[in-house]
Amino acid sequence: MQEDKAMLEVDESPLFPTLEESDPAQDMNDPLQELTCLLGLCEQLAERLARHSDDRSPWLAAAQHGANMAREALSRHLTKRSEGLGPLITQRRQTLGWTQKQLAERAGLSTKHIARIEHGVEPGAGSLAALLGVSELGLLPTQRADHIDPPTTAPNWWIAPDYLPLKMMNDLRRQLQGSGGALAQTSLYLDSQSAEEFLAFIRRPDYTQSYRQKLPLDTAVRHIKDCVRGAGIDVIALGPGDGLIETQLVEKLAADAKNDIRFYLLDISHPLLSMAFRHADDTFAQKRGVFVCAMQGNFYHLSRYPQLHYRPTQAHRRRLYTMLGFTFTNLENELHFVQQSLSGAAEGDLLLVDLPLALGKPEDVETLKKKERSLTSAGLDEITTRWLSGPIRRYAEDVTQVDPYVRLDRYCPIPGSYAIEVVARCQIGKTLRKEFALLHMRRYQTDELSAALRSIGWATVARLVIEGNPKEATDALMLFQRMRK
Repeated sequence: MQEDKAMLEVDESPLFPTLEESDPAQDMNDPLQELTCLLGLCEQLAERLARHSDDRSPWLAAAQHGANMAREALSRHLTKRSEGLGPLITQRRQTLGWTQKQLAERAGLSTKHIARIEHGVEPGAGSLAALLGVSELGLLPTQRADHIDPPTTAPNWWIAPDYLPLKMMNDLRRQLQGSGGALAQTSLYLDSQSAEEFLAFIRRPDYTQSYRQKLPLDTAVRHIKDCVRGAGIDVIALGPGDGLIETQLVEKLAADAKNDIRFYLLDISHPLLSMAFRHADDTFAQKRGVFVCAMQGNFYHLSRYPQLHYRPTQAHRRRLYTMLGFTFTNLENELHFVQQSLSGAAEGDLLLVDLPLALGKPEDVETLKKKERSLTSAGLDEITTRWLSGPIRRYAEDVTQVDPYVRLDRYCPIPGSYAIEVVARCQIGKTLRKEFALLHMRRYQTDELSAALRSIGWATVARLVIEGNPKEATDALMLFQRMRK
């Protein structure tokens, strides 16, 4: 107690908030004004005390108790005067441009309960307290009822508790000083230089023209809307890179304004996530019905993030996980990822991935060598080499030369699939060498992939070929839906 008192005495700012000047007689005759002022005093006092004391401080507990008492008294007082409250809430909600569903989500009530209150049903003290907490409605004299759009008032950047970029960089350095092995996919985007080199790789004119511009997103959106119908959609973009494709997809989903959309961008690379978020936020800044949120974290830890794996009893929503830019093909184990990282998916949720198609059977090596150009070409182009070898050049202190090459991996988790693997051969001095596997790009037989995912509860909704090679399809967009468990 003495320590708390000492802390408060050195605080130069006033302990109690200063009330605006008003007519004391009028305030004394208005219980609503009195209770509102008392609530404001208690809340601000509790906030001030929380900065200087722990949760067990009796002063802090008293302030919090006073705020709760004032809130309950205010709720009882307003309940007695609730005639006309329904039309007032309706008018304020419509002024804000909110639907009953949006107000329900802000207040933590069901949409049906909001509708009943607006039609004249007297709210209980708990429901009224919840509505008082929605400051945009301006139900209290000290609250403003100016128009504030929900996306601009909600937090829009979340950092996972286990996101430790300095530790990840130190782990990468230690691995590069070792004898070799496979580098984690995240190491290719972690630092700013790697992110810049990756952006140069995906923004090559040949990649943009042969792949990005030919994605059948319109057809994919039609299939998605057939699955979700009028439900709200939580688009969860996993490893979105620069976010251009994902933002384009959400634009098409939001074009008819029939679905309330929450657009989550989850990436481990801060430089890439910043760029993707800025592009998405600028795109939807003036569009109602789309909320954009950046999430700094590891999509392998997706099941640890409860924000994305709620199981609401009232909300009518569907999740759409996206792994575009061939993110799915470089997973350590596709089936394990879907089973474990997407374990929070509910019945009806969707998964959209793009992937390269197998050009032969894994055991038919001669055919694959003829059809897979990367296996027969002289080497990787300069832009690709700079991106993939960048972390080794910057952080492997003993390496004097890096020579990437490509090899075939015929032993992959999904039956019928194989992988084109990029490996860096590193020279140490004149005699020593070590190798690091950098990239694992799998190719799939879509029937085999569909059967494998169906065995763990995901049914194929659509297989959309990406038009490219006139002689033979090389890439596809596939949509899966979570089945009943």
